[in-house]
Amino acid sequence: MEEFVNHEEVKSEENKQKLETMKTNDQSKKQDNKFKKIVALVLENLIAAKDVALKMIISPVTVLKKEIETSSFSVGITLIIIYALICGCYTFTIGSLLRSNILGYFGLSFPYFKVFLYLVILGFLKAGILIGSIYIFNQILKSNKSCKRITAMVGIVLVPEIIVGIIAVITGFLFVKLAICLLLFAIILHSILLFVGIKKLLSLSENKAIYVGSGIVVINLIVVLTYIVNSVLR
Repeated sequence: MEEFVNHEEVKSEENKQKLETMKTNDQSKKQDNKFKKIVALVLENLIAAKDVALKMIISPVTVLKKEIETSSFSVGITLIIIYALICGCYTFTIGSLLRSNILGYFGLSFPYFKVFLYLVILGFLKAGILIGSIYIFNQILKSNKSCKRITAMVGIVLVPEIIVGIIAVITGFLFVKLAICLLLFAIILHSILLFVGIKKLLSLSENKAIYVGSGIVVINLIVVLTYIVNSVLR
């Protein structure tokens, strides 16, 4: 009788262990599936962002007007993240310029990691200010566009700075002045596309779009310059 009871207890323990093993396997499978879905979503958004960028090289205004109506929020966020990382990569161009001049003369080192973080934050700050200021004008003018649509548009408008920024970072190691000229060109192109994007997204006349676009650029400059000055003074 005792042997029978012991045998049953052993079976019960084995069944418990099997159930626990099955639960653990199910949890690990769910985690794997979640991870795979996240990776697939990231790759999908990266591919979509790449397609938008390549199309904008050929016809920026036409593509911008079309993508404002069709691009998703996730693509806009992906482009903003890429833009912020590209801003961080300007660290190497700045470091190369300063080391070959001021820092090299005094024998000082350049704080690459710290500057990289500051510039990445600056990239996100610039995009956030654009989204926030456009949304404010959107509410004032009662255009009734969602924050997601505005975010998608801002991401697309930043594409020229992303493309030129990549080239500027690569060429900056050897041709710093060329890199600076490219960045200035990208900023000008970005400002023009911002005007076109605001006019299209908020359904404004050209006259209103000029004032709204100018106001947004001024707000952006004030916040960005304040951030830069405070960062340098620290």
